Amino acid sequence: ALAPNSVRQRENTLRLYLLPFFGSLDVRKIRVADVGRFFEERIEAGQPRSPRTLEIVLGTLRRILLHAQAQELVPSNAVADWKSLRGRRRGAGIRPLPRERVLSSADLASLLASTRSAAPSAYPLMLFLADTGCRIGEAVALRWSDVDPGAGLARIERSIDHLGRLGPPKTRRSRVVELSARLADEPDAR
Repeated sequence: ALAPNSVRQRENTLRLYLLPFFGSLDVRKIRVADVGRFFEERIEAGQPRSPRTLEIVLGTLRRILLHAQAQELVPSNAVADWKSLRGRRRGAGIRPLPRERVLSSADLASLLASTRSAAPSAYPLMLFLADTGCRIGEAVALRWSDVDPGAGLARIERSIDHLGRLGPPKTRRSRVVELSARLADEPDAR
């Protein structure tokens, strides 16, 4: 019952992470300690880089073990047991971005200046993205009714995905972002 992109993602998860670690180990022999070692190895290796991707990897293994449990091959799900023993750790998997993946203030100023001269109509969008941290799909889906220039706020309630479909933001929750003074002063943004 997964979308085609999700199926491809799960196949990549198996190929890149699960099979190299668990190899030909019989699913009936996967224990809580194995899941813990797998998790620690992935964190230490820094792969996958995103905590969300690591959740997807563990979710794939959990689904495999859930199927095995439904077939009465395993008495319990080692991933679910590991998670319950580990407890809830909000933000524990978040790692800082490497410096080379973040624009310096000089790089950002250069990017904005280049955009202003090469593509003036795109400048307000680029400035909005730079100053609010919104995703591109969220900015493109923004409506004038979502923006309150007097309060200096914009409400992010929807997003447009790579296929052009309108839906909720990635987090599935709306949020309010503050508009910077330079964005509020930008005449083309009004």
